[in-house]
This record gives sequence, C-alpha cells and structure tokens, in this order.
Amino acid sequence: RPEPPAVPSRLLHPAHSPLLQILISLHLAARGIGALHHAAAAVREGRCYLFPARSGTGKSTLATLLHRSELFRVLGDDRIFTRQHGSEFAGYGTPWVSTARLCENLSAPLGAIVFLNQAPHTRLEPIARAEAVRRMLPVTDIPWWEPQITDSLLGYLDGLVSTVPAFVLHFAPTPDVAGVLAGALP
Repeated sequence: RPEPPAVPSRLLHPAHSPLLQILISLHLAARGIGALHHAAAAVREGRCYLFPARSGTGKSTLATLLHRSELFRVLGDDRIFTRQHGSEFAGYGTPWVSTARLCENLSAPLGAIVFLNQAPHTRLEPIARAEAVRRMLPVTDIPWWEPQITDSLLGYLDGLVSTVPAFVLHFAPTPDVAGVLAGALP
C-alpha cells in the first residue's frame, strides 16, 4: 500500500498567493486608480512614506531600522499598494513581506516617494518628476502585455509623481537613518 501524501506542517494563508497579487494589481491598474509597487512603506504623523526599490537595495533593512526607532509604523517591507482618492494618493500595507517580515493592515495619505540608494552617509535629495517616473517603472507591477491597462497605469503613475514629492535617500544602514528621515521628510 502506498503511503499517503505528506501534509505540510504549515499551510500558507491564501493572501500569500502571487496570483492574488496579480489580480488585485490588474483590477486597480485597469481602472487607473492604483498600483502595486515593490517597496517598503512607513507612516509618521499620519503620512505614508513609500520606499520603492529593487531587490537587494535595502527595503527590509530600512523597514527594520524604522520599526526599531519607534518613530515610524511600518506598513510593509516588500509590496505596497498605492491608490488615488480624488486628488490625493494613499499607501496601503499588504500581507506580502520580505526578510524583515514586517507588515501592518494600515493606510495613510502619501507624504513622499523616497527611492533608496545605499551610500556611506545618509542624506535626502529631492528629484525631478521625470526622474521619479523613470525610477517608478521597474518597481511597479505593469502588465505590459495589456496595452490599454498599461496606458491607464502609466497615466496613474504620472499623476502620482506629479502630486507626491519624490526624493532619493542615500543611506547607510545605521540606526540614525530614522532620525534623519523624521527630520527631513515633508
């Protein structure tokens, strides 16, 4: 008699499905009202700060440092939704995490988009709208195979970076990064 198949000792929650990420992302993009970004995010004083970056750039490291500082509430360290409500944009925590394993079911109006760049010293540098769009493209789930949805999503991204100020955070992964951000962000 064959042995019954092994049952995993830990079943994943259905929300962890990559298919769910794709479906929600397509739903928002097709309506031009939102997007899913490869980003960390944190809230301070009622404003959400989005930290988009490619893998290995420091999203989870930054999320951990912000969480430990108690100056910020971390919404997530890997996947964040943004959504437009009238003329305002907001960031939303998701259950999709990376190595820091930080997420919170919370949302807040976007205060800034802050792209990450590892550097020996921490400083915040404002960037132009065109540069912000260029940096958003590789860290946003864009269905390039669907031209109408892609056009809608690109319009959404243009509105996002036209409304929300954008910066590059050149940062060293040290505990003082939270204080620098808290003192410099709008």
